[in-house]
Amino acid sequence: MQVDEQLLWLLSALRLAQGSDGINRDKLIQNVNNCFLRVKKDRKAISVPASQASEEIQHFQVKASVLLLLCLPKIRELSGVENCEDFQSLFSSLPDLSDSVFFTVVRTQKIYFVLSPLLSWLPPHIVQTLMKEYFQYTHEVTPVTLAISVELLKSLLFSQQYRRAHQNGSQNNTECLQLLVKFFFSKNVSSKTPSLIKFSGYYFLYMFECLYLLLAAYVGYEIRDPNTFSCVETWTKLWKTNNKSAEIISLPYTKEALMSMLTLCQNNSREVTVTLWMEWSEQMLPQNATFCSTPSTRQPGKTQAKSIQMVTCHIAFLILRLLEAHSQLEEHLAVSEYHELLQFLQQTAVDPDYDPDKDLTLEQLMKEISAKDDRQEKLLGILVQREGVIASSDASRCLKEHVAVFDNQMKMELLQNCIKWLKTNELHIPESINVVLDLAADLNPEQMKPIIEGSLSAGLDDTLKTPSFKTQLTSVFNQLADENTAEPSGRHVWLCLQSGRDVVQEAVRLAVSMTGLVPVMAQVLADIPQVCQAKLPSGNSLLAFTLEEWQTSELCDREEQEFIGLVKKLLSVKRLLDKEEVLQLMVKPFMVIECSANLGKLILPLELLKEIMELDASVVVRPGPEVVSVIVALLHMMDATLCLEGQGASTCLTVRCLASTILFGITSDMTINQKKFEKEITLLKQIVCQHNLHPWSIMHISQVVSAELKKECGVDLLLQALVKVCHNPSQGDPHDPVPCASLDCAVLPKMSKSEWIITLLQVLPHCNESEWTSAFFITEYALEYHNTVFPVLEVFQEALHLMCESLAPTSTHHQEPHSLPPPVSLHHCFTFFTSASMVRSV
Repeated sequence: MQVDEQLLWLLSALRLAQGSDGINRDKLIQNVNNCFLRVKKDRKAISVPASQASEEIQHFQVKASVLLLLCLPKIRELSGVENCEDFQSLFSSLPDLSDSVFFTVVRTQKIYFVLSPLLSWLPPHIVQTLMKEYFQYTHEVTPVTLAISVELLKSLLFSQQYRRAHQNGSQNNTECLQLLVKFFFSKNVSSKTPSLIKFSGYYFLYMFECLYLLLAAYVGYEIRDPNTFSCVETWTKLWKTNNKSAEIISLPYTKEALMSMLTLCQNNSREVTVTLWMEWSEQMLPQNATFCSTPSTRQPGKTQAKSIQMVTCHIAFLILRLLEAHSQLEEHLAVSEYHELLQFLQQTAVDPDYDPDKDLTLEQLMKEISAKDDRQEKLLGILVQREGVIASSDASRCLKEHVAVFDNQMKMELLQNCIKWLKTNELHIPESINVVLDLAADLNPEQMKPIIEGSLSAGLDDTLKTPSFKTQLTSVFNQLADENTAEPSGRHVWLCLQSGRDVVQEAVRLAVSMTGLVPVMAQVLADIPQVCQAKLPSGNSLLAFTLEEWQTSELCDREEQEFIGLVKKLLSVKRLLDKEEVLQLMVKPFMVIECSANLGKLILPLELLKEIMELDASVVVRPGPEVVSVIVALLHMMDATLCLEGQGASTCLTVRCLASTILFGITSDMTINQKKFEKEITLLKQIVCQHNLHPWSIMHISQVVSAELKKECGVDLLLQALVKVCHNPSQGDPHDPVPCASLDCAVLPKMSKSEWIITLLQVLPHCNESEWTSAFFITEYALEYHNTVFPVLEVFQEALHLMCESLAPTSTHHQEPHSLPPPVSLHHCFTFFTSASMVRSV
């Protein structure tokens, strides 16, 4: 709870009332009263709307009530409160107050409306103690003290309705209820004077409220959760963490008090005259007064009835409904003996949720709306719920004329009503749909999403699609493309009301076909996860299916890069693009080598597979034959891309590097969890033996399948060294000579300089940059040059000379040697040599 300036005023008021002999009760009450008045004057002095000022004053009253509760030792010493960091800083500034002083402040400031929201969550024994203390010190029966007593009853019953009370607890509860009944029996309804008539209205209303609450508790009917206030969220969360049984229990100890209250209500109902009843219809209740009769459903634009007469009628309806729903009450309480009370209830009962305006015809409704009285907003709320509203030109015109009156709830109801009507294939006026969509455009995305998901099949249903949709789609996405911001407006969500499918397809199209739009289009799709995940008849999600369609189209190099960037971006967003679905739909079907000329087609699926591995390797590396099939496909890619000779060397190298990285990630996980993958490893060994694969490709899984290389084959041993140094993080940095030294001793045989150069000549033309760098360090230790750079460079100089001779293009009778372009592989050799030598020199 945030301590603001107003709470500091209250703390100061409390401290000033503390003298050497303790708290001066009268001074404290006066100081607190002055503080509350100061807050009200301060709010009025600020130029803010009256409703805002009223809300701010109420927030202060609620926070002040919590502060006053913390002044009660029995509250402050509760373990939950005592250990709450938000409250601990206040304890040293708070005086100790008695329960009577607390209730005196509540009474004088008329802040009784905060009691049940704050006290209901407390342990039952605390509520019992407070209730006993209240009735012990309170003897004057007034509208405010009656309201406090009902709030305490709500708190007591709510704190008990989920908990089975022990015997001692039941006794204390019974004692509290007896005090409550005694308090009410001390007065009665009277029409002798105007002041008694006014008092009798409050008395009779609160008496009926008590009867309903006791009756509900006795039969085990759920008592609504009390209101909560955002300004004291800490307090509510502190108590709501208590474990409560999901089962609502009846409270039999309420029987005695319930029968007494039935008798009291019957006796007083006899005294209700026509004069009293009519006076109560004009007697208005405070705005912050809450009762069990609050309508369960919201009536748009309707001002809740606050006269004592109307609220009494609503409570009478609730009491009758409970009595009729529980026939056993006749046996337990002999309800029929209270026939005069039952007759009064039947004569006055009014359903809180009933509104006679709902019975008006469409024509009558529009006529009443045109009167423009204080019922207009409520009547418009009824109109938007009326069936066939979009089939009437007059109703459509009425909606259009009163656009400014609609609140968001009414717009949502109209939208859902419109969708429901259109799905029945009933006649409608096209212009009406435009009116509905224009109203829906003012809703925020979070209000539209549930309707799109629930009523429009997550955007796959184009019931609301209009002829102007294509124009609107182009306009919105042009604006998004122009802004190119990572936080687009919610207009694209509104478009999903007409066709979520088209929105997803357009976002993907623009991201792929235009440069630089991946971030904004990825955010557009992230804003509509329900639409992206909508299931098509094929079982695939809309987004994955749309991406797969683009993947199979003829993408140019630039479009392919944009596509890869888009998919990677979408994969990183939670619950947007399923990684398993991408693996099955966009990766595995494309990991097939058709011919050496089409190796470039492997780059896209490999990029996606690499991204999935980095985000969540468990999607790929899981027990089963699928991980084996992925490994075998990668091995064949390694085998097909070992030779970097020719003009396609760059593509081969890219494919091989991707496959190598992915293979290392998969085999690392399998090595760590060998027991988990025993069957898969056994199957992999059998498959590998059946394929004539180059040792370089097998090298990446040698540890998993326990492959052993021939000791006399220097080329194979060098390949193994290069692979291990390049990919094993446990070996450290490949630029670090230590792991290379240990690797040299383990696998590399003694070779002369000439033998080593011949070995390098067979391997290096097909190596990537990191392998060239590793080769420098391995050469240094294999030939025992011990940190001497120049002899290593001499070895590579000779190796490069031989490479140039072997890889240089040969002339034909049509071409001169100097006119032939050198192969790409030779270009790679010089590029990687330059890079590796610079790293080694450092």
